[in-house]
Amino acid sequence: MKKLFLIPLFMFNLAASSQILAATYYVAVDGNDLNPGTITQPWGTWQKAFDTAVAGDTVYFRGGVWYPADHTEGNFITIIKNSGTKNNRIYFLNYPGEHPILDCSLVDTVGNDYNSGMFIDEKHFINFRGLTIRNIYQPHSRQLAAGIGAWASSNLHFENITLHDIGGRGFSYMGATGFFGVEYDSTYWINCDVYNCIDSLSEVPGNGGDGWKMDQEDSTYFYLYGCRSWNNSDDGFDISGSATLIFDNCWAFNMQFPGALDANGFKFGGVRDSLTEPPRIVRNCISAFNNGSGFYDLEYEPYYRNNSRVYNNTIYKCGTGIGISRNSLYPDTSLSVYRNNIVYEPLEIDAGGRPYNLAVFDYYTESHNTWDYGEPGSLPRWVPTDSVTVTDDDFVSLDGSQLTLPRKEDGSLPDIDFLKLSPNSDLIDAGTFVGLPFNGSSPDIGAFEFDAATAVADDNLLASTKLSLYPNPTNSMVNIEYVSEQQNRITISVFNILGQIVKTEEHNVTVGKSNQIKLTLPLSSGIYIIQVNDGVKSFVGSVVNLK
Repeated sequence: MKKLFLIPLFMFNLAASSQILAATYYVAVDGNDLNPGTITQPWGTWQKAFDTAVAGDTVYFRGGVWYPADHTEGNFITIIKNSGTKNNRIYFLNYPGEHPILDCSLVDTVGNDYNSGMFIDEKHFINFRGLTIRNIYQPHSRQLAAGIGAWASSNLHFENITLHDIGGRGFSYMGATGFFGVEYDSTYWINCDVYNCIDSLSEVPGNGGDGWKMDQEDSTYFYLYGCRSWNNSDDGFDISGSATLIFDNCWAFNMQFPGALDANGFKFGGVRDSLTEPPRIVRNCISAFNNGSGFYDLEYEPYYRNNSRVYNNTIYKCGTGIGISRNSLYPDTSLSVYRNNIVYEPLEIDAGGRPYNLAVFDYYTESHNTWDYGEPGSLPRWVPTDSVTVTDDDFVSLDGSQLTLPRKEDGSLPDIDFLKLSPNSDLIDAGTFVGLPFNGSSPDIGAFEFDAATAVADDNLLASTKLSLYPNPTNSMVNIEYVSEQQNRITISVFNILGQIVKTEEHNVTVGKSNQIKLTLPLSSGIYIIQVNDGVKSFVGSVVNLK
């Protein structure tokens, strides 16, 4: 039985919020801060918006380029002054269809010990959408600049944010949970781009230019969906700390700065020692053309063990494919699990004279990858698999220039053929179920599912218009709208991110009609996979539960 699955995009719009709008303001290049901030008499600066907006307010930034001449306060070019609340967030949004840009190239860094395009200091419950910040210069050799810096802040949402040409880090985020009375932090980055982050003035140039550099504390939930990081001098994504992190459908590529010590695509580590809950989840991601590791599963000795779930990703032409560091306190006890991943054409050679697919010297769990686990004595612990063979012919395209194509009008990633599976690839249906949507009889290996719907017509395929999930994200309750053409009774199964069934319900539906079902999600926040099955057809979507 063939299946067609879809993951909805998680767009954080006003309709999905329970907030009460207190006021709506506008900012334009030709505005004036003495104006009332209406659409016909807008303010003139970003800082006026950041000074004024309070819980429940929405500010729209019109298209154009702003050139601030100096720092607003201390070392910060702009700074957020107020917090929202859980039920009344603050919204800083681009005016629909327009592109506001903060260009900081005229700001003098002399005498400044830090330089940040936007700084968020102990602020909470704020949404940012459609803003670009560029040209933030590094102040001196002992300090890094940042596109957006956040300290002791929480519950922020960034959507379609672009940061580029930064003398340091794109996003620099230090969590707040456990401090200042902050009990939890659910922060999201949706469809954001960060590129050209280079700390050329550092004493070791290039080793501080991360696209994302973030630290999490307990009771923190970071989710990155559809984000890209490229042409940065250090790592594409570098996240440490003790809470949950999910990379979903993200791309990291072209980390190739000469002399950089890391240059990894995704670096994730420094997590709590949990035997039951994986703090790191990486799925449907691409890491390509990076001089370091495609993925680096990092431990901070001697406290923590690796505990990641790395499912359905593709690593292409990186220095090494995957690195898993060793913890001397817990030798041979890595908790990480790797399934359905491709590592192809690494640039380096390992101690055994083989392509450096894995730099791993501890135990780890794997299956259905383009390599097999190697027992002690293998240098390092992997051996070629005899289950599949990977060649150039397995892919529709190996043209990496597609990775920088413009985003779609809705801000989502561009449609590309790069690293997508060819119709005759033996990687199709060669994977194992890990709780992710798939086509065909079994999941494929790699970041992209082969789209059978575009290759053949099949009566068992269920059109995407037959099911919708809303609101998404949600707080505990999701509406399922479903059209059944086969049976008058359906089964709804809810999976957690580990692929475990956490809830099952059966419902009677009317064939050929739109049926609406209210489903209560589990209490824990996170991503849940919802499968609807009428005995003949299946459909799977995913929903983010914020509560």
